Amino acid sequence: MLKSEKIAAVIFDVDGTILDSMPMWMHVSERYLATLGIVSDEDLDKRFLAETIEVVAAYMKQKFSLPLTEEEIQQGIQKVVSDFYFYQAQMKPGLKELIISLHDKKIPMIVASSGIKELIEAAFRRLDILQYFGAVLTGNKNDTGVFEQCLDVLGTKPEETFVFEDGIHAIKTAKKMGLKTVAVKDVQDNYAEIALLADYELEDFCAR
Repeated sequence: MLKSEKIAAVIFDVDGTILDSMPMWMHVSERYLATLGIVSDEDLDKRFLAETIEVVAAYMKQKFSLPLTEEEIQQGIQKVVSDFYFYQAQMKPGLKELIISLHDKKIPMIVASSGIKELIEAAFRRLDILQYFGAVLTGNKNDTGVFEQCLDVLGTKPEETFVFEDGIHAIKTAKKMGLKTVAVKDVQDNYAEIALLADYELEDFCAR
């Protein structure tokens, strides 16, 4: 797919691209309630993905009559997320081999994520891949800021810089800047749409 292309540098997304972490995010409310011994038959995870953590915490407190403050509930949810990155998150199959291959070819790599830098670095350190990345940059990928920072750090031309992403909004932003985009398949319902929008598509890192 990319073997014939001139690749000056690579920008990687994290959740759903490097890390197989989207299932955790899709069930984080369920995971948190389980720590309290509560099983919910309500699809709270859709609410979590659509609302802020403050709104979700307030709803949980009322819905389940939790003997906790809203701040304590927020902290509990955040601990579930933190523990996942520190101790459980795994890479997509075949991804480490790709990272090492790019490193051996002296192709610089960088991270652009909307996640939390501390958690990303903790997961990468545990998985022994942090050293391959020149920087871990975080920000809102609905605008160009974080990708502009990436190009500043990399010092490469947009048309020779490849972005591996699973999110449609990030791919739209990257394409707006003239970056080459690779749609990574994960659990998205709209992967077909993302693949059509991107310059390349990648369903499996093992078959790149």
